[in-house]
Amino acid sequence: MTSIFKSIIIKEVGTFTLQKWKLDAGIQHEVNFFQPMFFLSKTLTEQYDLHQRKEYATDSMPVTVLNLCKVMKTCNYKKETVLLCLDEIVQCLRYMIADGKDIKLEFPGLGELKIINTVATFEFYQDMKPDEKVPEKPCHRYQIAMKPYIKKVTCPCAVHDSAYFENY
Repeated sequence: MTSIFKSIIIKEVGTFTLQKWKLDAGIQHEVNFFQPMFFLSKTLTEQYDLHQRKEYATDSMPVTVLNLCKVMKTCNYKKETVLLCLDEIVQCLRYMIADGKDIKLEFPGLGELKIINTVATFEFYQDMKPDEKVPEKPCHRYQIAMKPYIKKVTCPCAVHDSAYFENY
């Protein structure tokens, strides 16, 4: 079974992947939710004692290495130039972490990697976060459920309707 989603590894930096979970919505119907995630590489976290919030992702996503040919075609550079740029960025990142500086590394179109006081976070841009969509055609029960509950008061007989029982 092939998946349209893939995890991408950037060598010596980390892995971009999707967190996926399913919600059973009835008989033979389930809703899939996806959330983008970023994991720092194990060597980077161990070597510089970095910490990242523990998140879990499924192993069902196939993992691939960053496609340098696509990067090369998009940027109009030779493959060697792309490799040198990537290595240079990784080296600069390592030097800054070793110096104990706060780092903000931007990934255009994805988000921003922040390493502040050895705590690493990746903030995805709003376009990458899943939308919470309201169904276009809600079920007929949806409108009934949204109305506030008003308790109906009924009197059993005409005697109890009198003014005497209004104060009780």
